[in-house]
Amino acid sequence: MDSTLIILAGIVLLAYTTQALAGFGSIIISVTLAAHFYPIEFLLPVVVPLDIMLNIYIISRHYTHVQVRLLIKTILPLMVVGLMIGIGLFQYIQGDILKMVFGVFVVLISVTQLIAIGRGVDARNSLPPWASGLLIFLGGIAQGIYASGGPMVAYATGRLNLTKAAFRSTLCALWIMLNVMLVVSYLITGKMSAESFKYHLLLMPVVIAGLVLGERLHSRINEHQFKVFIYLILAMAGMSIVFG
Repeated sequence: MDSTLIILAGIVLLAYTTQALAGFGSIIISVTLAAHFYPIEFLLPVVVPLDIMLNIYIISRHYTHVQVRLLIKTILPLMVVGLMIGIGLFQYIQGDILKMVFGVFVVLISVTQLIAIGRGVDARNSLPPWASGLLIFLGGIAQGIYASGGPMVAYATGRLNLTKAAFRSTLCALWIMLNVMLVVSYLITGKMSAESFKYHLLLMPVVIAGLVLGERLHSRINEHQFKVFIYLILAMAGMSIVFG
């Protein structure tokens, strides 16, 4: 077996364990780490469909935790508009500087929240509605360009008074809808190939392993540990963008 495929499998295991545990992280972790070995334009059509499959399974088991009103009325409209803009920009923009700014921003907000948690300050409800909406909209743009809008949306949603189960399930439902749109765009533009489907089959057992592991971890950590984990993953994802 190709050594790079073994490395990719290890990255996918980490990424999809995180996704099953937290409700986000699979795309940004897998793309930023695996981009050292594979072109991003090849990786996205591979990992995005796998992300859809994992999220469908989680929602099929935990759909009662989805915050439907929050998802439909607040998050989804802003994300869809941003996503359409991001897909359009993806065809024309040179995104290195924008990507760097995105990564720095994610690191700053994550570290700020970790410091607040360390001091015992709960700032989840202090984000103004306009700021939350702006972050979700920008997350949609990042989703369209990099398929990695998770950090901004997770930050905005993490400032709401949601349980870990509601946080995870609501984000998983969101990614299903948005990533189906991305897959359609990959098919239309010819980015999805026979090689992509080959990697789907090869990596599916790893995704299943990540799902099982993530589900077990999700049930064992408490709300405080979950919150710390979320911002640690955000910080690491941001740093992987800046230094990747």
